[in-house]
Amino acid sequence: MNINPLIKLIEQLSDSAQIGNVDESLQEALQNIELSDVDKAVVDAYLLQQEGKIAEAIEKWHYIANRSEGINNELASHAWFYVGSLLAEDDRKEDALSAYGKSLNLNPDYAVAYNDRGATKALLEQYETAIADYDEAIRLIPDYADAYYNRGWAKNELEQYEAAIADYDEAVRLNPDHADAYYNRGIAKGELEQYEAAVADYDEAVRLKPDYTDAYYNRGTAKNEIYHHEAAILDYDEAVRLKPDFAEAYTNRGVAKYNLGRYEAALADYDEAIRLNYETAAVDYNKTICLKPDYPNTYTHRGIVKEKLGRRKEAVVDYKQAVTLFGEIIRLNPDSASAYRNRGYVKTELREYEAAITDYDEAIRLDPDCATAYHNRGFTKRRLKEYESAIADFDEAIRLKPDYDTAYSNRGKAKNALEQYDSALIDCNEAVRFRPDNVFAFRNRGVTYTGLGQIQEAKSDYQTALKLLEQVRNESLKSEVEELLQELENTK
Repeated sequence: MNINPLIKLIEQLSDSAQIGNVDESLQEALQNIELSDVDKAVVDAYLLQQEGKIAEAIEKWHYIANRSEGINNELASHAWFYVGSLLAEDDRKEDALSAYGKSLNLNPDYAVAYNDRGATKALLEQYETAIADYDEAIRLIPDYADAYYNRGWAKNELEQYEAAIADYDEAVRLNPDHADAYYNRGIAKGELEQYEAAVADYDEAVRLKPDYTDAYYNRGTAKNEIYHHEAAILDYDEAVRLKPDFAEAYTNRGVAKYNLGRYEAALADYDEAIRLNYETAAVDYNKTICLKPDYPNTYTHRGIVKEKLGRRKEAVVDYKQAVTLFGEIIRLNPDSASAYRNRGYVKTELREYEAAITDYDEAIRLDPDCATAYHNRGFTKRRLKEYESAIADFDEAIRLKPDYDTAYSNRGKAKNALEQYDSALIDCNEAVRFRPDNVFAFRNRGVTYTGLGQIQEAKSDYQTALKLLEQVRNESLKSEVEELLQELENTK
């Protein structure tokens, strides 16, 4: 019996039958067919695979490859391919690459082997050579949806987001039911700050796969970015329903609740996230710190909430714990720009401004294109009344991220302090244009209008700020705006 029809037959049976029924189906299909020793070995190898007997299946495929090489190279190529697949499944990835290489040496047109070797390389973080394998798979099979998807995934890891999206586009064109392709395209769009488009992709992912926990989580995060906090909370609710120990989902749900001024509810979520992270940390503390960057961030957020609730001493305890944990991340990964940036933020909350600036300096050295690091350093310098230097940092943040509403607002505030009201007004207008519900921008523009002697405009902005504060609870800011408005009311 020719081996190619045999392989095709067994693969079809394996795809269509339950594992426990493959043996019975094969016996029926192969009745009255005379099989060679190699044919029988192929059948045995497939059955061992189906039964999860990895070592025995690898040994059987080795036997087939060695018996067939030089006689039936196509069969030998198939055998080495399955050796590679099983080794990869057994987490022996380097050995798997060797087996895939032997398969392709015998059959250079084996598209599936290129795709699977690429997937193994990607797991080893060899993304560039993985992409070369996917290129070859697609050259051989131009409508190979999984190869486009896998290539997109590798490009995502290399931060080639536009190119990744193009591959995901092709993957979903070829396979409109590819939930993972929509999900990962959403990730790429989120990295490009295309949050509305990312939400649309996550919508499709959860439509196709209603229990897609990570898609709910990421959709919530994208909605948080576009200030759809109520909708974000619903997504985080679903994420923790599907995965009750999803610590990061609790943290980000807390962020959404905090942004809505629901401080007690946010605090409960942060407490739960920390409890869950502690349980994981008890198994492997250092590993948890590396894998869960939200762990120290949760302490940061909880500290901020406690401060909003007037519990400053408790907040300081959380801030100090966050600083310690970020320090551990930095010890384990000295090139972690985000850890320096986040520790700088916490030090600012601790009012350790000089130390915060040192951390931001390091974050910027490691990642010169991080708009947030420049913004936060400028914010800290403004606290130190270093207004000119703060403005320079806000300039850079805006250059890197032209729609950075908070940077415009804070640059306007720094210019107010220097009585540069005309320039401050331009900044505040931009902040409001990019985000019409930016309460701080209205407060800052009110100060600007006051400096320009435009009292009615200032009153209007303060009143708008107070209306926005009805939706977002911030008692200290509300008191400040009420005082500013009262001062104007008293001005005759």
